[in-house]
Amino acid sequence: MGDIIIHFFRPTFYIADIFEGFTKENISYVSDLYVKITGRVLFRRSMGSVCFLDIQDSSGRIQVYVNKSIV
Repeated sequence: MGDIIIHFFRPTFYIADIFEGFTKENISYVSDLYVKITGRVLFRRSMGSVCFLDIQDSSGRIQVYVNKSIV
């Protein structure tokens, strides 16, 4: 049998933390914020050059917009 490879990815935020930190007052800060989240991909929708992912972790659920030309 082959070796089991375990990848360890440490998130910078839980999904609930992102929602708690988002307000209208700090929208410019949040739009420039780089975050790493982990979770389960529940849905994936591709529409040409963009993709939407619904990701869920132990704290909540979020929809992510991905531009395929940037990734």
